[in-house]
Amino acid sequence: MKRYHRKEERGIALALVAMFLGVIFAMMVIAVDVGRFAHTGSEVQAIADLSALSGARSVLVRGPGTAQSGADAAARQNVADGRTFVDDGTGGVLQVVEGCYTPPASNCSTNCQGSFNGPQAPPCPAGPPQQFQAVKVTATRNGVNVLTAALIPINVGLTSLNITKQAIAAIVGVNAVGPGLPITLCPELLAKLQPGQTCVQDAVLQQIALVPTGSQNSCYSSLTTSSANNGGTGGSTGFRYLLPPECGGVADRPVVSLGENISVQSGADASFLQSLKNCVASGVHDFVVPVVQCGNCTGPAQVLDFVTLHIADPSQVVASGAAANKGIHNATQVCDNTLPASSGSINSGLYASRQVTLVQ
Repeated sequence: MKRYHRKEERGIALALVAMFLGVIFAMMVIAVDVGRFAHTGSEVQAIADLSALSGARSVLVRGPGTAQSGADAAARQNVADGRTFVDDGTGGVLQVVEGCYTPPASNCSTNCQGSFNGPQAPPCPAGPPQQFQAVKVTATRNGVNVLTAALIPINVGLTSLNITKQAIAAIVGVNAVGPGLPITLCPELLAKLQPGQTCVQDAVLQQIALVPTGSQNSCYSSLTTSSANNGGTGGSTGFRYLLPPECGGVADRPVVSLGENISVQSGADASFLQSLKNCVASGVHDFVVPVVQCGNCTGPAQVLDFVTLHIADPSQVVASGAAANKGIHNATQVCDNTLPASSGSINSGLYASRQVTLVQ
């Protein structure tokens, strides 16, 4: 009769179980490390994105040479690997470069990310192709611990990793916006920028005349809103509803896109001008409006770009008196005005209403 060696079998089984548990433990630790690295990588990428946007906004508002301070301020508001990100050269490194961004060709089919050249002082080359001021940020979180090295006795000499991510933000023209006034301006009224040119801040414009004299330099835009009681298309009530919400307008003003055809009309609406005068008196001074080829202010007109008007004082809005004098006097054209980001292709912002957007 054959005899089984049960003790030996039990010993082998225990060894196999121990080996199996060890493998499972190692896989769990590795999975934790992989997950941590991926999560920290996402955090560092977010820091790079936010820092690039903040640096570019600083250049837009405060001028060249300010991107580093703007990027640092944004980075310090964020955390990566459980630690506040500080550009101290040890735990965190934030490299910020100001330069020029060239978009990819319109017929690009592979690797369509464009290119960055920097450091480079403005203005960017006129092209072609058109280039844009941009900020490139490289964010690195140093010393992300490798748990595997501490918990698994494998001497590979790897106890921590450095995780690096990049982002590029460019200062570009606006593609779509909800106009702040129900008017459009003609190109002849404005200071148009040439490629690579920096506009002159607060250029004073001649009178914005809405009276149909045959030489008017502005039209009413016949935009409508979806709100009830908006007065329909045009008319003093409808126009007033297209003022900013803080001046009695509605929040659902239509969004106008670059290249879109909008209806325009002429006239001297004293009621609307008085509403605008009151709006400026309440403290609202900046208004974004479309630029179109006005013609005779009838029918459709294509949106060429956008411009920001600054009306400093309500006395600049003339709502009464001689018809030829009605309109907006001595408004200024705001350069490099920060506007909300919008979708669509990049354009140069001929009249200097610009935004900051991530391009890489």
